[in-house]
Amino acid sequence: MIRKCSLVLQKEAAKVRGDWHESHKVFAKIELNDAIKNDKTSDIEEELGNLYFTLFNLARHLNIDSQKALKKTNTKF
Repeated sequence: MIRKCSLVLQKEAAKVRGDWHESHKVFAKIELNDAIKNDKTSDIEEELGNLYFTLFNLARHLNIDSQKALKKTNTKF
């Protein structure tokens, strides 16, 4: 459910502000290391949420079903 909501938001945002066409720009949005270094729980939580959102967006750009990819990993684990 959360994944679907993220995908809808990303598609709507892409209509307004454009979309990423290069994966390195997606990775540039990940700021989790900085939040961990600052050791502030609320910032870490926010950046983890951003990471999920960004990974869903990356999967969308690569035409990968993120839910299917996660299920494969869970099965392998």
